[in-house]
Amino acid sequence: TVKEACKAACSHLAAQFELLHKKEHEFQERMCTAEQCAKKTLPENRIQLNIGGQRFCTTRETLLSENDTFFHSLAASEHWKPDDSGEYFIDRDPTQFHHILGYLRQKATAPPDTPLCLESVMDTNELSDFKKRQLLSDIDFYCLSGMAALLPTPKPLSNCTVRCSPLWVSGHQNPSDLLGPTELTSGVEAAGASSGSKW
Repeated sequence: TVKEACKAACSHLAAQFELLHKKEHEFQERMCTAEQCAKKTLPENRIQLNIGGQRFCTTRETLLSENDTFFHSLAASEHWKPDDSGEYFIDRDPTQFHHILGYLRQKATAPPDTPLCLESVMDTNELSDFKKRQLLSDIDFYCLSGMAALLPTPKPLSNCTVRCSPLWVSGHQNPSDLLGPTELTSGVEAAGASSGSKW
């Protein structure tokens, strides 16, 4: 009947209008995200890092996307300044830093309170236990507790002596869970004992 046809046409138009409204909302969100990204990548927000001789380019917001980290301490320091080439140098092995930067980029772009997943920026299954320990050491150095909680724990070491800094140890509530039956000796304390200095 005409009445049923009109009713069906109205339902169809309402559905199309709802779909159009949804697409418009998604478009506005993408435009907003693009505008925010453009602002983040302005020259004054870019940061050139030199990690152990390897260069990385990122933004200030990415580096500060997680609270209470190594990068927050550096940002608050008046002594950490770029060199003549405009780079900030950190004397650290650069091998695993791209994973850390990937995590921070994900953190910077994710909506607040959104659970993060390392698998979206790295394949943790392809990391050997050695590389996991190497990455955990860097995670502790940069004080990225959020990333440490997401990384699978490598198999414990056995019958060896590990010398590490207090910062590396402090990142884990119980380092023996990670390292197994090992002797944890602070390299800083050991150096201080031999030189008579606590530093």
